[in-house]
Amino acid sequence: MDTLDYQVKETIAECAGIPFASVNDSDTLAGELGLDSLEIVNLAQDLEEAFHIELQDADIRADMTVQQLVEVVSRVSQAA
Repeated sequence: MDTLDYQVKETIAECAGIPFASVNDSDTLAGELGLDSLEIVNLAQDLEEAFHIELQDADIRADMTVQQLVEVVSRVSQAA
């Protein structure tokens, strides 16, 4: 697991209030992780602060998986 992957998962775990080990690549934000819309907005803000990036509304969705979110953060980080 690389640093970016770890940091995204750590941020997700903190927002979801669950142990880091409970965050799996195939988990969806609203499904398995149980994040509601406000928590997803807070997650996006936390990721923006942690990675010094700007996420668009379309970049983060309730039905996306952890792995998809890691890929989005990676892509946006590289473009910044």
